[in-house]
Formats: sequence, C-alpha cells, structure tokens
Amino acid sequence: EESACKFAERFGIATAHGSYAALVQDTSVDVVYVCTPTALHHAHTMLALRAGKHVLCEKSLCLNAAQARESVECAVSQGVFFMEANWMTCWPLIGRALEMVANGTIGEVRSVHADLGFMGDADGDGHSSALFKREMGGGALLAVTYYPLSFAQLVFGGAPSKVVAFADMDGAEVDRSCGAYLSFGAQKTAVVTGSISANTRSEAVIAGTCGSITLGGPMFLCPTRLLLAGGR
Repeated sequence: EESACKFAERFGIATAHGSYAALVQDTSVDVVYVCTPTALHHAHTMLALRAGKHVLCEKSLCLNAAQARESVECAVSQGVFFMEANWMTCWPLIGRALEMVANGTIGEVRSVHADLGFMGDADGDGHSSALFKREMGGGALLAVTYYPLSFAQLVFGGAPSKVVAFADMDGAEVDRSCGAYLSFGAQKTAVVTGSISANTRSEAVIAGTCGSITLGGPMFLCPTRLLLAGGR
C-alpha cells in the first residue's frame, strides 16, 4: 500500500489501494485494465470480473484455452464488457488492409505470411527478462507469434481448420522461436513465425489471385507502410 500511495502522490491520483482485491471492491472503479505478467492475467481478470467490473486484459489473454473460456463465461454471466487488448486490430493501416481484402482489391486471398521477431535480453530487467521465464508465461508464442496468428485469423475471418506447429525450446523449456502452417480451407493457407532471439523483417504479406498487400515499418502489427502490388 505504501508504494501505491507514493505512486498516486507522484502522478496526482486521488485514490490508491494496497491490493487488487481492495481495488475491485471500490465502487468508484468501473473498468479494470489488466497488464500484469501473462501468467497472472487469468487470476487478476477473474478477480475483477467476479466483482462486476468491466475488464480490458492485455494480450495474451490467458495461458490456455480453458482459462480463456472460464473468463468469457464469467464475463457473460456477470453481464460485463470483457476484451483482449490487441492494439493491432485498432491500427489504421491494418484496418485499411482488411478493407482492401473485403473489397476484393487483390482478388480472392490465397495466402498470408506474417512474421515478428526481435532480440530479447534474458539477463535484462523487467519485461525483457520475463520473456524467458516459463513461470511468467514467457516465450515467443505468447509474446510475439500471437500477432502473426491473430493477423492471419483477421484476414481469413476465423480460426484455422488445421494447424502444423513447431517450436525451438531452450533449456528452461521456453520457446525462443516458433511457427505454424495453417489451413483455413481450400487454397487458403498461412505461414506464421515469431522469435524473441532474432531480429527478423517483421512484415506481413497478404497474397490474392490478382495482387498482394505488404505491411511493414517497423513492425507489421503497427505498420507505417502499406504496399499494394497489382490489384484491381
């Protein structure tokens, strides 16, 4: 509680709480943003949902599907808003690319290639080192490959019907890189890769029957560049 009070005083916040339990019991709080380490998302989300709070939870939402289902079911039963904070879905150029796909600018989409990678620091402080800790929900899949996977599903409008995946695990059983080949039906495929141990091009390409869209600069999830090749 002491550290919370010091933080509140420094930034001019009127109210501070010494625990998450006290926070969610505050009737003046309407919405809770959960941005703790991934391994704690489910517990903190459920705490807030059960208290009747609307919740925006940082990605990745949970560690597994069972936790995600429980969170959604709780939100529905409580009648509150619950959303995963995936900023990529709100980025203007991402929206423009999806609009072009929907309008048939590149014809019928056949494939998506999306990649995201950077050099993490296992010996660093805070967020960077947490990426390499299994108990914190670290690893490439939840930290970075999440975005290529989400992007492919945005483009094709749903979940894949088939998945072939691989991961490069280190001695601590943390995936430093991983990827997957996804099928979304006849002639609709995606290749997604991610890494926390390599600086990759971090681009995404949507290829259709009469053109392609490339997103990049510096990373496709927050692109500053959209390149249309061919198209109608």
